[in-house]
Amino acid sequence: MNRKELIKELKERINNQREIRKELGQEDSVRRIFEYDIEDFLDAFVALVYENLDNDVDILISNLGKFTIKSHKARIMSHPRTQEKLEVPSRKRVNFEVSRSLKQFVNGDKDR
Repeated sequence: MNRKELIKELKERINNQREIRKELGQEDSVRRIFEYDIEDFLDAFVALVYENLDNDVDILISNLGKFTIKSHKARIMSHPRTQEKLEVPSRKRVNFEVSRSLKQFVNGDKDR
């Protein structure tokens, strides 16, 4: 099974982190990786993402995408039914920008 077939098969079967851990532990290409190693890796990865985003550091994962923090200013809005003026506080939002190669892969472009 080549890389593209493996990715396609995993994409069809995986729904959450627990399933990712089990699936990666069962595939021939990564059989030597035990489920607890995968779990530790995913936990460490998520912790790294949280830590870096908490410090406003962008996270770039080659051929996958980039996690960034976007800031939104405080603003005044109107309630749609009552037209009451409401103040919306400033906030931060996590943004994920998909890489060009992943977009091409998903859309079926073979020239990556």
